[in-house]
Amino acid sequence: MRISLRLLYIGLQMEQKTLTFFQKNRILCGLVLGILFYTAPVQAESGQPSAEEVSVATKDPDPLEGFNRAMFDTNFALDMLFVRPVMEGYRLIIPGRVRGHISNAFTNLREPLSFLGYTAQFKLKHAGVSFLRFLVNSTIGFFGAVDVASRMGLKQDLSDFGQALGSHGMKSGPYLVLPLFGPTNFRDLIGTVGGIFLDPVSYFLRKKDQRHLIYWRLGGEYISDRDQLTNVLDKDIYLSKDPYTRMRVLYMLRRKSLIHPRNTLLDDGPQPVHENELIFADEDLETRE
Repeated sequence: MRISLRLLYIGLQMEQKTLTFFQKNRILCGLVLGILFYTAPVQAESGQPSAEEVSVATKDPDPLEGFNRAMFDTNFALDMLFVRPVMEGYRLIIPGRVRGHISNAFTNLREPLSFLGYTAQFKLKHAGVSFLRFLVNSTIGFFGAVDVASRMGLKQDLSDFGQALGSHGMKSGPYLVLPLFGPTNFRDLIGTVGGIFLDPVSYFLRKKDQRHLIYWRLGGEYISDRDQLTNVLDKDIYLSKDPYTRMRVLYMLRRKSLIHPRNTLLDDGPQPVHENELIFADEDLETRE
């Protein structure tokens, strides 16, 4: 009995210290969670890259390969030890159809940032679509759980500030894998940090002194996205002959296709695909059931 009480007392002390840490380091914690979220998954096309695409992607230098491979291995270990078990519990408890609606709701919260991203690229038509999608899905779509906008012909096509910088001619810089955050590049990292501070949804919650909702949103978003990544990560990248190279090639091709949608092979330097952008949407619908 005394041992149990002692353990309970220690647990309460640890919880208090944890809460105190988060309270004193809210900006740092918000930045870390924000990068996790904004380098998180959005849908990508299914299918294998052609030999020509792989050749274009792999010809770019990888000066940080040693560091990147070490970080890739670290992220793989963290995924296997922590993230994937949480995701498996999520899949076990929540039915597939409900998980789909949850993913829709999280994706809807990205539309305001997408609106700003397209506006920064002077793509006002795309910006208008993002605005209307958020308006429609947030109202008659039950806060985004149901993608009513797509049924109305407003196709989902998210953007970010990394794309905006690329559209204005900024080179991507070296491919980079960050611990916990996954693949990116120097340009996209700058765009990610900018997106964290400029995201309208997060700004609104900060103004309302509801920062804890930001953290809940980011954590939930990350697990939901990992759920959708099951096929591409577990059945493609992790089982490939060289998972690091496979991830790098897919990332680069994805970023090229986003910045140059009509020609994914345009050479503007290394264009590293967020680990989270590698969702084979059609295949993953089967895994949600």
